[in-house]
Amino acid sequence: MQNIKELVTEDLAVFINPDEFGEIHNIDGKDITVVIDADTLKEKSINGASAYATHSGIMLSEFILYVKCEDMDEKPWIGQRMVLDGADYLVTDVAENAGIFQITLGANIG
Repeated sequence: MQNIKELVTEDLAVFINPDEFGEIHNIDGKDITVVIDADTLKEKSINGASAYATHSGIMLSEFILYVKCEDMDEKPWIGQRMVLDGADYLVTDVAENAGIFQITLGANIG
């Protein structure tokens, strides 16, 4: 019988799998399989604002990046600059849960 840790590890393999939800993206010069979710922030924006306010005429474009902790060199931190597929973003939030980093990336547009 498998323990909970083994079951979670199997679930992560499915979630991040390129044949399922995962896609290969370049993060800070390293190709990593990730899941990008822009829909979750539509719900979040109803309930609360980002830690980084925008000025009149400038919008903050945000999305969530899910990546296995073991695939990152270190845990990202709020305020860190991150380059995703050649574009600059700012880490506006980060959480770690069950071996996955949930990283919110934002960029000012407009």
